Amino acid sequence: MWKSPLLIGSIVATLTTSVSADIIPPPGFGPDIGGSGYFDHVDEVASLELGDSADSFSLNGSTFGMYFKGTDVSDASNLFTIFSPDDDGPGQTALINFSAGLIFDVDENVVETAPFTDLGLIGFFLIPSFETGLPIFFSDPLLNPGNIDVVSVLPKLDDDSAFIIAFEEPTGSLPFDVLAIELAIGLTPVPEPSQLPLLGMIFLGWALVKRRPGQNAESSTEG
Repeated sequence: MWKSPLLIGSIVATLTTSVSADIIPPPGFGPDIGGSGYFDHVDEVASLELGDSADSFSLNGSTFGMYFKGTDVSDASNLFTIFSPDDDGPGQTALINFSAGLIFDVDENVVETAPFTDLGLIGFFLIPSFETGLPIFFSDPLLNPGNIDVVSVLPKLDDDSAFIIAFEEPTGSLPFDVLAIELAIGLTPVPEPSQLPLLGMIFLGWALVKRRPGQNAESSTEG
């Protein structure tokens, strides 16, 4: 299903015509959920490259990959490539197996990176085409120059583990608003710390509402 050129074309067309400050969700996806830029994951995560704007403009391709939270991202050995500049065209597929510590390029039938150890939460990075003059960007804004947030996370409405990861072009100096569009399946986004108290209040309110009918019944029985 995700290999359908019509579906991929619809998603890419929607996102690449969005204004970078306000990503428009393609059909079947919700708006940007924000978050910390980190994700929990199942043992095997599937990733699909939906679009690399560098390819569309005949530039050298970008590199999309992952890293583990808390590792030194200035050390290239802590950055694990999912899609390299050689992965041309939308529909490229990779499988990330965390128990085996491998990223497998489905299209080329090869292992993409050296083995890694699962260290828990993951973030994503994008190394734009060197011809753009842009630095590496991370899904965690605190790792980016000026702490700029360049990633939109769009949830698939009928699959709570599937998300579009869109890296936006922050300078406005290039002829496209979105640098790269990736799909990942098998993730759970981690909220940013400022969202946790709000989530706690929501769950507390829900618990109180659930308890109230039982308490009322007990009170009326005692009366």
